[in-house]
Formats: sequence, C-alpha cells, structure tokens
Amino acid sequence: MQNNITALINSSETYQQKLSLLSKQFSRLLDINHLDISKYLSQFDLGSTLKSILFTLTEIASHTGIIIIYIIFILIEYGSFNQKLCALFPNLEHRVLATTILSKINSQILSYLR
Repeated sequence: MQNNITALINSSETYQQKLSLLSKQFSRLLDINHLDISKYLSQFDLGSTLKSILFTLTEIASHTGIIIIYIIFILIEYGSFNQKLCALFPNLEHRVLATTILSKINSQILSYLR
C-alpha cells in the first residue's frame, strides 16, 4: 500500500497539469478569464495536499485499529473480572472497598454518558 501512496504522490505533478488543462477548457466554456483560475491553481499544491490527506487517513485507521483491539480485550476479560478482583484482594474488607470504588466509577461514567 505504501508503494501505491508514494506513486500517487509522485504522479501529482501530472494530475496538476491535467487539472490546469481542465481549468482552461472550463474557463473557455463559461467564458471566464483563465488567468484568475490559473492563478489559484498555481498556488494549489496537489502533492502536499494528497500527502496531508493520506497521512490523516493513515492516522485515523491506526487509531481505529488500536481502539478495536482495546474493545476486544475488554470484552474478552469482562467475564473473568470478578475472579481476578477476588485474587487481587483476598482480604474481604479490601475487596469490598475496591468493589465500592469500581461501582462509583461505573455510575459516574454512566451519568457522564447520559
């Protein structure tokens, strides 16, 4: 995929020229002064814009992947959470305190989400 992205960015100059040609044809069709359009097109760098967009999409995809992995991990571990809590706090008093704290956290998160 990296090769495809690199090839797209490297060929951006060709796309820029084709875009300029299309703007000339468009300006002739609508009888618009082409200098105005080409002035804006010359300031527009298609390569850096594509690079920025593709970088952003890559970042979104990687963050989404990490979030999905976390969700899967949480769902897998949900069933054995109480057993792990009992093993972590063998003392009943400490276990009750930890459960109370977790219940309070859970209710605060639920009230925040509502």
